[in-house]
Amino acid sequence: MITDDRLQILLIELLAAEFPGKGYKLRAGFYPTRSLRHTIERRSGWITIRIAESFRNVPEDILRLLGCILLAKLFRIKIDSQIRLRYNSYIEECILPTLPQRRRAVSSRY
Repeated sequence: MITDDRLQILLIELLAAEFPGKGYKLRAGFYPTRSLRHTIERRSGWITIRIAESFRNVPEDILRLLGCILLAKLFRIKIDSQIRLRYNSYIEECILPTLPQRRRAVSSRY
């Protein structure tokens, strides 16, 4: 299980290695949600990354892939398609089967 502190260190190292010279401070953590939604924002010299709580048990290399995808999106940099492919494959094989199926309510309108 990965702690918030370990996640932050992992993403700070990723920012320094893959996106050098950007000059931002980074804070990151997990947040409770039932979805697989992750957020990234840049404000006042800080980058804030929030990862869905369901990712606390994924391998660190998958978190690095996710961090790379989020940072590339923030800086508008095209990433290698293999990164996205590996990430999506992991999600489909390991995360989606463990999530409870959501059902839509039956509409009362015809």
